[in-house]
Amino acid sequence: MIVDRFPEFRQYAREAGIETTSMEELRARHQQNANSPDASKDPSASSKKAADDPMREFFEHVRAIQDRIADARRSTDLIQQYTEDFLVATSTALETKAQQNSEEEASRTNKVLQEAKHMLEDLKNPPDGAKGNKTKKVNSKIRQNMCNSLAKKLQQEVLQFQQAQSNFTKEIKAKTARQLQITCPEASLEEIDTMIQNGETRDTQVQRQMAGSHAVLLENLQQVHDKYRAIRRLERSMAELHQMFLDMAQLIEHQGEILDVIEVNVAKTKDYTTQAEKELITARKGQFTAQRRMCCITVVMLIIVAIIIFPILFAPSAGGGFR
Repeated sequence: MIVDRFPEFRQYAREAGIETTSMEELRARHQQNANSPDASKDPSASSKKAADDPMREFFEHVRAIQDRIADARRSTDLIQQYTEDFLVATSTALETKAQQNSEEEASRTNKVLQEAKHMLEDLKNPPDGAKGNKTKKVNSKIRQNMCNSLAKKLQQEVLQFQQAQSNFTKEIKAKTARQLQITCPEASLEEIDTMIQNGETRDTQVQRQMAGSHAVLLENLQQVHDKYRAIRRLERSMAELHQMFLDMAQLIEHQGEILDVIEVNVAKTKDYTTQAEKELITARKGQFTAQRRMCCITVVMLIIVAIIIFPILFAPSAGGGFR
């Protein structure tokens, strides 16, 4: 289960002294700035404002990615609804409509998921406008944690959407197989599977039995081919989603390796700090010893100088007296 940590990251940003604003306020400010007459006079104002608060644009992109993930979640529910519509359909027209709706929704959602993936890859680049080393470190931590959370959410949503499409494809094949078994009870499972691969349905079998094997109507044959092509399109869409799932897994693994490298560097920095403290203590002891030796040498030199000068100063003069 994926937990939304967006409020937690916003709290980290507030503790670090970074201004955070809700997305509703950001959209209102953006709309107000776009409609203001000063915006056209000074086109660099918005870029300057973004440079002053580099995390604001980041959170806007995060919200955009979350909106696309939510859109994909709604599409997954729609695919499941179309699957139920196909199962309860009592005519070929209703089945075709359910397939078309599913294909259109799958095509649109694939584009939405691709956009979310590209936006998430762009978020990995750190901002250039952060001020101060402490702020840069906090911003980098917030960005990395948020990217990891979004990547896991997107990966989970891709997997669920892929599962919904897979279930729809299985239900199409299963319902077609049941219809063929009713129409051709003497056919084996292998023969029924071959009929499905060739695009045959219950209607084509009934018409073949009624009018002969060479009198299948072109219209029904076209419907059969359309249904088979729909299955193939769903399979290709599932393959694209599987590739996207692998890309997201690789992205999460790469970010995990970056975190491991950061952890190793932190451990090495701690060891280097401990070693530096020991060397500093040793240097202080050496400095104290050198100062003590210098004092001893100075005292000895003073004594020697006193021994040399004292006899000269107090030596008897040539006349028999002291100077």
